[in-house]
Amino acid sequence: MADTAKELLERYSKLQDQFEAHRLSIEARRAEIRKPVKDDLLAFEAEIEPELSVMQHEINVCAEQVKQATLLEGKTANGGHYQAVWSKGRVAWVTDKLDGYAVAHPEIKAFRNVGNPSVSIKST
Repeated sequence: MADTAKELLERYSKLQDQFEAHRLSIEARRAEIRKPVKDDLLAFEAEIEPELSVMQHEINVCAEQVKQATLLEGKTANGGHYQAVWSKGRVAWVTDKLDGYAVAHPEIKAFRNVGNPSVSIKST
C-alpha cells in the first residue's frame, strides 16, 4: 500500500529537519573559519556597502524605466543580455457572481473549465 499524504509529510518534515540541522552545523563551521578575518570582513563590507547600495538603486530605477517604456511600446523588448517581456492584461472573472448567474442561466456552464487541483507544501 502506498504511503498516505500524512505519512509522506512526516517523512518530508524529518528530511527538512535533518537538512536544517546540517545547514546550521555548516554555518557554525563557517563562523569558526571566518573568526580570524571577521573584523577585516566587517570593515570591508562596511566600505563597499554604500557603493553597492547606490548601484542597486540605479538598477532599480532603470528597471522601472524599462518597464514603463515597454508598456508604452506595447511589445517585448530584447537587449543584449536581458529581455523585457510585455504581456497583455489577464482576464479575471468574479467567480462567485458568475456561479450565481449560472443558477439562473445554466447555459453559461458550457463555457466554464475547471483546471486540475494542485498542491503546495507550506510550513505550519
